[in-house]
Amino acid sequence: MQLSLAQVLFFVYKLMTYFGRSLKQIFLLIGRICDAVEVAGKNLISTSGTMTTEFVSHRYGEEAAKATSEGLHALLVFFAEKAPQPSSFPSAQFCYCSC
Repeated sequence: MQLSLAQVLFFVYKLMTYFGRSLKQIFLLIGRICDAVEVAGKNLISTSGTMTTEFVSHRYGEEAAKATSEGLHALLVFFAEKAPQPSSFPSAQFCYCSC
């Protein structure tokens, strides 16, 4: 079962409302969840790249494994440049609410 981001946020909101937490604590919890998802994604990419390189090394030799590793690294660098950077998002210092 896959959940959308809106469903996850709604679940977190309901959970924190049930326990009587403030809005600021809800956003801190959402931030932690997003950080955990980011770390899990980085671990997945790292592990899959390592396993792919090991498979190619076993099947086709060290030279092919080196080329595969360099190609995967170039691909990751390309996608990292296309990804939105955290500095492009609004900062919490511009929050005018009472939280």
